[in-house]
Amino acid sequence: MYKNYLKVALRNLLRHKVYTFINITGLSVGIAFCLLILLFVKDEWSYDTFHPQADRIHRLAVKEITSDNQEYFGTSTAFVLAPVLKQSLPEIESTVRVATHRNLIRRGEAVFSENIHVVDTTFFQVFNFPLVKGNTATALKNPGTIVLTEETAKRIFGEEDPLGKPITVQLRETPYAFTVSAVAKNTPSNSSIRFDYLISFENAKNIWGERAFTSFYQVYGENYVKLTASGNINQIQQKLPAILKQHLGEDHTGQYLVLFQPITDIHLNTDFPEGLEPISDPAYSYILGTVALFVLLIASINFITLSLGRSIDRAREVGVRKVVGAVRQQLILQFWGEAVLVSLLALVLGLALTTLALPVFNELAGKKLSYSLFSTITLTSLLLAFVVGLLAGIYPALFLSNFNPVAVLKGRLQVGDANLYRRFLIGFQFMLSIGLIICTLVMSQQLRFLQNKNLGFDKEQVIIIPTGVGDNEALRIFDRMKNNLQNHPAIAEISHSVFAIGEGWMEADYRDNTKTVRPFMMNIVDVDFLKTMKAHLVAGRDFSREITSDISQGIIVNEALVKEYGWKDPLGQRLPGPNFPAHQIIGVVADFNYESLHTPVKPLVLALSDSLLRGADNVMIQASSRRKIMVRVKPGNLQTTVSLLEQTWKKDAPNLPFNYSFVDETINNQYQRELRLGQMMNYATSFAIFISCMGLFSLATLAVQKRRREIGVRKIMGASLQNIVLMFSKEFALLVLFAFLVATPIAYYVMQKWLQDFEYQVAISPWIFLLAGVLSLAIALITVSYQVIKAALANPVDALRSE
Repeated sequence: MYKNYLKVALRNLLRHKVYTFINITGLSVGIAFCLLILLFVKDEWSYDTFHPQADRIHRLAVKEITSDNQEYFGTSTAFVLAPVLKQSLPEIESTVRVATHRNLIRRGEAVFSENIHVVDTTFFQVFNFPLVKGNTATALKNPGTIVLTEETAKRIFGEEDPLGKPITVQLRETPYAFTVSAVAKNTPSNSSIRFDYLISFENAKNIWGERAFTSFYQVYGENYVKLTASGNINQIQQKLPAILKQHLGEDHTGQYLVLFQPITDIHLNTDFPEGLEPISDPAYSYILGTVALFVLLIASINFITLSLGRSIDRAREVGVRKVVGAVRQQLILQFWGEAVLVSLLALVLGLALTTLALPVFNELAGKKLSYSLFSTITLTSLLLAFVVGLLAGIYPALFLSNFNPVAVLKGRLQVGDANLYRRFLIGFQFMLSIGLIICTLVMSQQLRFLQNKNLGFDKEQVIIIPTGVGDNEALRIFDRMKNNLQNHPAIAEISHSVFAIGEGWMEADYRDNTKTVRPFMMNIVDVDFLKTMKAHLVAGRDFSREITSDISQGIIVNEALVKEYGWKDPLGQRLPGPNFPAHQIIGVVADFNYESLHTPVKPLVLALSDSLLRGADNVMIQASSRRKIMVRVKPGNLQTTVSLLEQTWKKDAPNLPFNYSFVDETINNQYQRELRLGQMMNYATSFAIFISCMGLFSLATLAVQKRRREIGVRKIMGASLQNIVLMFSKEFALLVLFAFLVATPIAYYVMQKWLQDFEYQVAISPWIFLLAGVLSLAIALITVSYQVIKAALANPVDALRSE
């Protein structure tokens, strides 16, 4: 019996090749896109779950609320914090401090500028980063040992065994000899701690000043704690105020709150600031997951509506089967079996498409996702295919199997309910497609705005060259390069600063004379920094080489700081803190976006030295504090100019690697999440439109076939081509209009929520909705009209004869 069902199903599919192709292709594309997004979302939500007892590992964060309600909140915390808590709280089993610093790595003649992670010796006991060579118990025990990842070891040592081999690391200005003690597996892509090199925290004293290890207000890294099996966060929080009061002293009059953030919560919790690694907005997972579901729904609706349309043509088959003795259960099994078969065929093709598209998708998503046929995702897909097949076959299985065979064979079959059901599904399909079009257009508009907005400086034609060395050596290299380049016709300006635009700048705060906490951002720059970046002064003067006091005393602030302090005449003013050395404001620069457009422009101080920081209470540095050389080049042959810079670098810094980037590229990298989301939305919308068009094409074909006689009669009676096209198009146009009216407010609400993540955003223009509606209507009418025109141009006599 089942063999017969399979034969009938296959014959039916082969007899209607076009519908079979459209069903399987549309559904397979929907399944493949859904699987790819599912892999992405699964990876996002699996961050840090690979650590054993991950539920006991927490990152410390500090929220400081002053007596005047000023707030500091950071996940970069003081080095002293974890040891103090470990000493005072028996609920803490282990602690790990993690910090990064950019250093020069030397192996023979080869030189690399790399980020090194400085960690406590308990690192491998708390976290699960397996070693392929070496021993976790002793890998970091000696301050003179270093751990490399497999990828890093191969890059530096090639095929040579790195264990026991020497390597030189320059910490600040001094080179130190290290020995490779272990090789770790490459860090997983879903880890909130990503490293290439590890050295013991004993080396931190050679990188940061003494105050970094005694002050609660100097922050350079992250603190992690692992609780005991019985450790309770609520109990710990009750003990913390007394412990912190003892160590902070009586001078601290506000609230100093220590928060415990679960390690598995780090990647997708935007309520906490970023730490050493970037985090992700969970809204993007929700958006992409919803979009993938929409694409799959559109494909499934195509399948269901085509099954409905073709099921009516099989009514006589049902009548004949019933007359010859078929029972209802057999007919239900037949129709459901055919639908599930198509769904499973689409699943097989969808899995193949997923495998083929995964490398491209990884490049698009910026991930290293892998896929196995024997995984939970495959099982989920199989279940999904069955569900889609059952849904597609539910109407023909339950409705057609219940037909009265006499009524069917006499042609008295009523299918009004089926047509209503089909119209609803088509309208819902268009609603999803229009919603996707609107969201894609809004995202594209916002991304263009981010890339083209006037940032207050000229981001074009500026090359950043990181020195990767300490201040003294970096400044000597800069002086040599400037002497060699400043008169070259291809070079417009050359300068340097500790932090480049597009990366995190130094954040500091202090308690002013009225005990009010005043936060500000800071960068240590060169005399020509503003000139090189083409930022504009609105008051006062720029730094000057002729005025020697500018080096230690002159500062330039932005308009945001002046507004914050309420100064009408800021020139000659000083920051109102009791501990600052002598200084004065010599100029005011127009606000420029040195951070991403997600955040407003914060009060900023530019100085030629770091002497001002001696008066700050809290200092937080997230980016590399190595000097960067910035070169503004003149328009022309850019590749030739880069070659010139490389040749000059090799002459002036022969033992250092030459690396460079462009400011505009660095700025665009701040919006990688949005760019990736926008690209995925483009693909999703294209797939949705493609699948919808295939479905409409099939439905139009079915509709025309069923009404060929009517078209022939109308033509004989004098109906024009336009009248016939309008008759068929009107129904679909009304469905598109209904879908547009429903989709517009929903899409508007969703996009308003998404735009709230940006401090600077576009206004959602009415033309976007109009364009989405017109585009959807045009696609629908073109798709439908093709079949209608083809039928209307045919000889009506042929249609009447066939009837």
